[in-house]
Amino acid sequence: MKILDAFSASWRTTYQNDDKGVYIAWLVNYRMSEQGFVYIMGNNRPTLYTGVTSNLKKRVWLHKNNLVKSFTQKYDLHLLLYYEMLDTIENAIIREKQIKDMDRKDKLLIIKKFNPDFKDLADQINKY
Repeated sequence: MKILDAFSASWRTTYQNDDKGVYIAWLVNYRMSEQGFVYIMGNNRPTLYTGVTSNLKKRVWLHKNNLVKSFTQKYDLHLLLYYEMLDTIENAIIREKQIKDMDRKDKLLIIKKFNPDFKDLADQINKY
């Protein structure tokens, strides 16, 4: 029921309870067709964290404000150093796994190609 509450009150008022399974199936298909982002957060050392999300702006804000108890909070990883937008969340997950499998040197190389000065890119993502 929380899924229904979170995503569509109008669906519940339009369809009967026995249609919830159809709605959930639609919701899963819809969510999997969304664009996705893979990103790397870091600090000045830089310690690196690779993640995936369908809402980059929100996720970076959560990391920067320490609202997610995670590796990024523990090590103060508040700089968005790298991101890629992919056509689906599935492709973003695949790319995240590829990046996580890289050694640190290769991760630093892709960051350097994308962001040579290792600046915080959070201001650039307001369009997403």
